[in-house]
Amino acid sequence: MYKSAYGLNKYGYTYNVTEYGVEIVKFNQTDYDEHLKIKDEFDKIPVVSIAKRAFKNCTATKITVPSTLQEIGVESFANCKKLVRINLSNCCLKNIRNRAFADCKKLSTIKFSNTLVSIGAGLFTNCINLEKIKLPSNITSQGSSVFMNCTKLHTVKLSAGVDVIPEFTFMLCKGLKTIDLPKNVKVIDTGAFTRCSLKNIEIPRNVEKIGHKAFSHNDYLETVIFRNTPSITKICSEAFSSCTNLKTIDIPITIESIETQTFYSCTNLKHVKIPMSVKTIDREAFCECKRLNNIDLWPSVRRINHAAFHKCSNLRIIHVNNKIRKIEAEAFSCISDNIKLLMHEFNDGDTYAVVSLFKDKHICNSKFELTIIPEEPTYL
Repeated sequence: MYKSAYGLNKYGYTYNVTEYGVEIVKFNQTDYDEHLKIKDEFDKIPVVSIAKRAFKNCTATKITVPSTLQEIGVESFANCKKLVRINLSNCCLKNIRNRAFADCKKLSTIKFSNTLVSIGAGLFTNCINLEKIKLPSNITSQGSSVFMNCTKLHTVKLSAGVDVIPEFTFMLCKGLKTIDLPKNVKVIDTGAFTRCSLKNIEIPRNVEKIGHKAFSHNDYLETVIFRNTPSITKICSEAFSSCTNLKTIDIPITIESIETQTFYSCTNLKHVKIPMSVKTIDREAFCECKRLNNIDLWPSVRRINHAAFHKCSNLRIIHVNNKIRKIEAEAFSCISDNIKLLMHEFNDGDTYAVVSLFKDKHICNSKFELTIIPEEPTYL
């Protein structure tokens, strides 16, 4: 325990002394080496924290922090335009706050302490030369947008202790082509991988939710594998929208609704397996999936909303059931000119009502050949 003192100036630093040690408030030196070694102690009192913006705009190319350091504050090293590397591995660091290294556009190498448990939002936002990152396994708390717009980032090892990939974590990481998600992940949040260059992604078994636009605009994404995901109940709107190279996807059997624009403009999507659990296909869910040529709408499907399959110009075969209660305008508009409508007929359904919906030009403006299948089909 130390005697508190505030606003001290010495050795080119403004600092405070708290009961735990020294907190560096501001770095005042103007003439210093390219390799900046931050002072370990002040009058034999160890440095334990760096306050917000203390080294912001510093021009050093390499920084070594005190071995006693426990916390780095908000924007402490933000916009250090010449900073290439920083070593945090030899200290007892526990927390790094929001945007601590944001806009360090030459930063390419960083090493972490294994004691680290928390990293803040926007930590490396706009670090456009950062290529590799390995997060310590003890991290259990991670803010949003941590690697947003790290355009050269191509290799990432996430902490095994994290169960949420927060919103916008890797947004605009255009060099990111592959990633292994920790097995404990439960939520992939909003925009987590928007506009990356992922080619394949495997969803871990413990995932419960994929957020809004989580993987949207991944132009190279070909395959999404749900590896035995019994807990997933939600794939949010636009989750895979504009993944223009996505060819096939099997939707998990625990999903009840395909949300608005989930696969909007997946122009190469040819095969999609809709499970028997799905009850609703929402607005524009498959709109502009121009290579989709057949679709199976099993007895669980009761509602197809506005423009769900609009402009699926290659759609020719539709397996449908007579239990559907509502089909909204343009649900099947601008599909193939001539389609085969295979009606699976159940005793408690209304074949005439469903056929009438398909005859409505506001819903489907294609000619169709109707085949009634009275026997109950076997579902896989």
